[in-house]
Amino acid sequence: MVNYRRSIPSRIFDTANVCFLIVVSSTSLLPFIYLLLTSFSTNQEIDRGALVPSSFSIDAYRAAFATPLLSNGFLISAFVTLAGTSISIALTTMMAYALSRKELPMRRALLFLVVLTMMVNAGIIPLYLVVRSLKLVDSIWSLILPSCIGAFNVILMRNFFLTIPDELEDAARLDGCSDLEVLVRIVVPLSGPALAVFVLFYGVNYWNTYFSAIMFINDPAKMPFQVALRQLLAVDQLQELDIARLSQLPYPQALRAAALVLSALPVLAVYPWVQRYFTTGLLLGGIKE
Repeated sequence: MVNYRRSIPSRIFDTANVCFLIVVSSTSLLPFIYLLLTSFSTNQEIDRGALVPSSFSIDAYRAAFATPLLSNGFLISAFVTLAGTSISIALTTMMAYALSRKELPMRRALLFLVVLTMMVNAGIIPLYLVVRSLKLVDSIWSLILPSCIGAFNVILMRNFFLTIPDELEDAARLDGCSDLEVLVRIVVPLSGPALAVFVLFYGVNYWNTYFSAIMFINDPAKMPFQVALRQLLAVDQLQELDIARLSQLPYPQALRAAALVLSALPVLAVYPWVQRYFTTGLLLGGIKE
């Protein structure tokens, strides 16, 4: 075994890198920590300007879920995220698998059309006209169907499918498996890391839906959480609650901080579980046919 000893300049460089990363991480975490502490603060502590509350209160979160603007938006965003991610993963997987098959007729032409959509965009007005012609305006499905397939994700998943040995699929076909059975029984179980990354990509995109909502949704009761959060940050929505309870409600700062924490909580809850698959996800596009 070789006894490798690092030089002093190397140790100094590594120490400086660690200190720099600690500073950068602290500047990224401090705003979120401040919001978290503010969301648990009471009215008296906010009056005193205390940064760290002496007694944690969940009144801000109770008020957030008691506000129809936020509670309805949270449920709508949860439905859009779960349904949209499921549909997107299913369609992206089937399309990528078809494009990875060498026996597919006009495969290169179809692949070119997929790549072309990444470079040429029709624009907002044609998109709105298509959504309106499908009678999806003011429908929750207008937040899902127009963006259910991402061309970039299709290309990455196709490249991942190309790395799966052909011998596995040939063996499955000898056992009588159809194309769909090969996809479900062979390809999908071997694509766990890739699917986990794409679940995060699609899930974050659907959860943060904002522009599509303000363009296609007119009914305030169907607005997703991000639009409701924008309205809460722009206008004091406490007046929508029971006036008799206003004296017991948290300050607008605490309510807004709780809403911001709720907007980031789903992503923070899912990200640690798929973080280990990110290295595989970043290497998906490295395989060329």
